Amino acid sequence: MDVAATETFDLGPYVVERPAETRPVEHEVPADLMNNAVREAPRPTAETPSSRPTTTPPSRPGRTVFRTVNGYRVQAMQSTNRVEAERAAQTAMAWWRRTRGGSPEVYLVYRAPYYRVRVGNYAERGEADRVARSLNASFPNAFAVPDRVTVRQQAED
Repeated sequence: MDVAATETFDLGPYVVERPAETRPVEHEVPADLMNNAVREAPRPTAETPSSRPTTTPPSRPGRTVFRTVNGYRVQAMQSTNRVEAERAAQTAMAWWRRTRGGSPEVYLVYRAPYYRVRVGNYAERGEADRVARSLNASFPNAFAVPDRVTVRQQAED
């Protein structure tokens, strides 16, 4: 069949009616919304804000929370070579375990065309600068960079 002929081909005689749905449709939408009827909002009571009981949550001193803030990380190195960056990330992880202990906060970030190895989550620039200086033995060009970080903080109750 010629392609041009398909553009003018009439599909009218081939239209098939969709069979009626025989099973009920189950959903969580309230019936009044399905029928375009919206209930009125409940009327406010005579209670004034000052007569409502006020409760404050119990204070839990020393509770630790995690917050995402505009903070800093230490950029240990950057490279266009992925293998070199992965090797540097392994070196940074070993440094972290040796000096800090625990789970390493080492990130391999790719933003074309560079792979960047970044270390830590710091809310304050001074702390990131101290870590950059201690990383200088393995990464002489380490420096603090602004980043969105998740830091551990004491809850303010």
